[in-house]
Amino acid sequence: MPVHIRAADPTDIPGVRDIARRTWAFAYRDLIPPGVQSDLVSRWYADEALRGRMERGVLLVAESGTPPALVGFVNLFRNNRVPGEVAVAAIYVLPEHERRGIGTALLREALAGMPEARRLVASVERGNAGGLAFYNSRGFEVVGETMDEVAEGVTLPTVEVARSLPWD
Repeated sequence: MPVHIRAADPTDIPGVRDIARRTWAFAYRDLIPPGVQSDLVSRWYADEALRGRMERGVLLVAESGTPPALVGFVNLFRNNRVPGEVAVAAIYVLPEHERRGIGTALLREALAGMPEARRLVASVERGNAGGLAFYNSRGFEVVGETMDEVAEGVTLPTVEVARSLPWD
């Protein structure tokens, strides 16, 4: 089924939040307790937070089907302290739409609007096997590891990954 990628607008906010909630339940099921997931998604994907992401970075959505429904999104930010560096703040595709090239297409489209980008960086929880496999298969290399306190009492080992741009 064809996928259309476009800039997110305020009417997409509930759909983006729903994708975050559904993908987190899958990706972080053994890492972050459900109640903590719900709290974090409610805060990090609140209306104002998502409007801020649209204003300060690039937020694209992928839609598919008839009528079109959101199936994924990507959020990138320029690193103002490191010229040419762009960070992946979030990239999620609904589990039933994974492995169809949607995540890669979202990244490529977002980067097309950032011609100055020379390095793409991301953070992924060590226990998120799907996320690590996604980045590894796209040429990212591990550049560091940290401990990320995602909520009070919930600290996760996090892998920092990066790759040079442009895409091959």
